[in-house]
Amino acid sequence: MNIIKSLFAAALGMILLCGCGASVPEQTTVPVLGTYEDNPYFDIVDTSVIRSADPFTKEPLTVVIHKLYAKESVDIDTELTAYDASGTKLGDSRDFTLPLVQGTYNFLMFPFETVEPVAETKGSYDVCKALERGPEHSVEMIQWIKEDAGLKVAVQQTAGKVGPLARGRFLLCCGDRIIGCARSWFFKDYLQNSGDTAEILADDWSAYFCEEGQSPDSVEMFLNP
Repeated sequence: MNIIKSLFAAALGMILLCGCGASVPEQTTVPVLGTYEDNPYFDIVDTSVIRSADPFTKEPLTVVIHKLYAKESVDIDTELTAYDASGTKLGDSRDFTLPLVQGTYNFLMFPFETVEPVAETKGSYDVCKALERGPEHSVEMIQWIKEDAGLKVAVQQTAGKVGPLARGRFLLCCGDRIIGCARSWFFKDYLQNSGDTAEILADDWSAYFCEEGQSPDSVEMFLNP
């Protein structure tokens, strides 16, 4: 788990330190109300637990995915603890600061270095307004293709600019069930003007998890502004 956290932290750090020319915004603390599972900022509308593998080490993982509906535009930092059927703790997993856009969906992903069945989870969260945001609907997905090497996605910029931290998050589904998720940090480098298009190839994902033996029949994109 320390390897996973370190890799995700390093990826986030590189984005924050990039030459985007934007000043670091002052963090505004927001009161944290309720619990992770029942709070005034977001609703958990779907949950999926999948068996996958670490994209870097290829070690087996259990990944818990929570699809969210945002009731306020805030930034959330979350941690989830997983337990087995006997109540024994299996581990902790953190999804780093995520900007939510009021009235839209997004998701959180929590990988655990365990092959034991996850029977229960309990989460915690912090909320603030810390990240500098760009236009909320500045990139859309125009095509996705499942290839032998993995998933390829094409996107197009639909606004005059994208935010300095703009990145895409994708849910992979089969029927009505979530079977995986993916993230890409590439938008700032390849999307500069309205109408620009770019592809995310199989090797371009900063994180990619899909349930073993499954293949998506639909892909849903969520943009972090």
